[in-house]
Amino acid sequence: MRNLHKWYLSISVLGVGGLAALALSPVGRDFLRWAAGKILSSPEQLQQWNDSAERELRRIEAALDNLAESVRSAGSFTSVPDAGASQ
Repeated sequence: MRNLHKWYLSISVLGVGGLAALALSPVGRDFLRWAAGKILSSPEQLQQWNDSAERELRRIEAALDNLAESVRSAGSFTSVPDAGASQ
């Protein structure tokens, strides 16, 4: 995990640089206008996608809760932090 921390700045700079290149190039600006137009012209599709994503996240959360309960009941770990607990 410690090795990953030294890459955060490099990856961040690369990402911001890529977004800047996209926003500053004529082709990138055309793409951003097209994408914004598509999103704004069809909010019902965006809402449908959002609903699907929320359902999928709830399904994944339930699966992880089941997995955590299985691990707890198997006794593999003495304590598994509760996902809902504040830290």
